[in-house]
Amino acid sequence: MPERRRFLDRVGPYWNVLRHRAAPTTHRRVRRLVDEGRVRLHRGEVTAVRPAGDGFRVDLTGPRGSRTLTVGWLINATGFRQDPPLVRGLVADGKARPDPIGLGLRTGDDGRVLDRHGRPCRIFTLGALRRGELFESTAVPEIRAQAAEIAATVAAQRTR
Repeated sequence: MPERRRFLDRVGPYWNVLRHRAAPTTHRRVRRLVDEGRVRLHRGEVTAVRPAGDGFRVDLTGPRGSRTLTVGWLINATGFRQDPPLVRGLVADGKARPDPIGLGLRTGDDGRVLDRHGRPCRIFTLGALRRGELFESTAVPEIRAQAAEIAATVAAQRTR
């Protein structure tokens, strides 16, 4: 067990990138959304999340220093171990709660994070953070289905 922990701590993020590479078609779609300005990519570690109007203020520390982003929606797809400050902060503030077996967070059927009272909030997650409830939640087909559901939910709310 110590060897596994050491492996995950040292090379886990790199392993996951290699293990779960995007299919060429998916990569082209994401690239097109970025090129159109519909998606913006930000590198760094999320150090805090605070409500701000209808969205959130996200503190991010990365290779270019620290900054604060104001976003309408927050989707965490980084996994439980890969983003402990964000997950710990959300749990400590009551905005999220761990799943019963401790692999991720409690979520609604649509991927919304459930707060300490079991109410869905405006934070979505997919992939590894849903493993405690969905277990098979780290491969591309499952994540694709979860992402589609989140996109449909967000799109439906935007049209209201």
